[in-house]
Amino acid sequence: MGEFEVSKELEMGFNTTVFICNDAFSAMQNDPKGFVGKIVEGTMRCQPDKPFEFGLGNQGNGFQVVSCEHADIVTLIAAGGNHATPLGHAFMGVRGHHTAEGQVEILRQIADRLGYRLVKKPRR
Repeated sequence: MGEFEVSKELEMGFNTTVFICNDAFSAMQNDPKGFVGKIVEGTMRCQPDKPFEFGLGNQGNGFQVVSCEHADIVTLIAAGGNHATPLGHAFMGVRGHHTAEGQVEILRQIADRLGYRLVKKPRR
């Protein structure tokens, strides 16, 4: 499998989202193997709605493994302020988020889970 071992359960059909604060690019360039190793560790330790934050070299933070979910799950993520936060998850199966209908379905599922209803504005 190589230098970095990932659980077999996470290799097939899973997607991992990584957040990088651009201030930390020099740490990545100085230790690319360490960076990849931290991503692998974060992939193994990431939990739903609890990103794995890590530093590298002299950069105390600046990186997060934000989400590691099965490919059938779409995670809506807010990124800004030097952090990324999962806002919610939607089961999409083979339906994607590449269409307007798919995007509305993701928002509908997340709103429903939070106790809200997504309602389209009336046409004027």
